[in-house]
Amino acid sequence: SGGSSATRFPARPEPGSIVDVRFGLGPEFFKAKTRVREASVDGEDAEGTRYLVGLEFLRLAASDQDLLREFLERQSRRRRSGPRSPA
Repeated sequence: SGGSSATRFPARPEPGSIVDVRFGLGPEFFKAKTRVREASVDGEDAEGTRYLVGLEFLRLAASDQDLLREFLERQSRRRRSGPRSPA
C-alpha cells in the first residue's frame, strides 16, 4: 500500500522489524502494520530517552488511507492559514 511516516517511540525498535502501530488523528485513529526503516535518539525527557522512528506502511486499509489523506490535508491547510511573521 506504500507510504511512510516518522513518529516518536519511547523505546528503540530494531530497523527491519515489523511493528503494529496505532495513530491518533485528532478524535479518530487507525492501526497499521509497519516496517521500521530507521531509528535515532530524539532527546530525553522526564520519562527517559525518546526515539524518532521512520516507518514504512505495509498494510493500510483503503478507509485508513482516506482518513490519513484527509488529516494531512487539514494539517496542511491549517499551516498555510496560520499566523504569518511580520514583513
